[in-house]
Amino acid sequence: MIFPLITGLGGLISGILVFKFAPETQGSGIPYVKLTLARIGKGTRIRSIFVKFFAGLAGIGTGLSLGREGPSIQLGAGAGALVAKMFKMRGTEQDELIAAEAGAAIGATFNAPIAGTIFVLEELVQGFSPSLLFPVLVATVTASTMARHFLEAILRLKSLI
Repeated sequence: MIFPLITGLGGLISGILVFKFAPETQGSGIPYVKLTLARIGKGTRIRSIFVKFFAGLAGIGTGLSLGREGPSIQLGAGAGALVAKMFKMRGTEQDELIAAEAGAAIGATFNAPIAGTIFVLEELVQGFSPSLLFPVLVATVTASTMARHFLEAILRLKSLI
């Protein structure tokens, strides 16, 4: 009896966060990242990282189902946009960083760096560029390796407890 109330509350919190603070975070996030890389629309706002994270946390934490691919891509692209803004990057450099971070998120989430690279080149950028291949590949391999090491460290700590 209480489970539907808890999940309903999680959905309400997620919905308020998304529609009030960052409507671009609704849905999977992949179409929004594609529009950003195609330079259609406003671009990635920094607040979308936090809204996507906390809305997803509220949804998953209360028992709602949520896919990993779309939110991971939008969070990675948002992190890339944040770093690009910090270093005052513009144009192609900014797009390459956003694409590389989105690929890194896929590589870390699914432990599949090559698939993350191919996903970025095929789905997000929709073209092959030698200048984009290397940064995306390095980002996905690094993120996948780091995620694997963090998971192993957590499992070792868990076995000590």
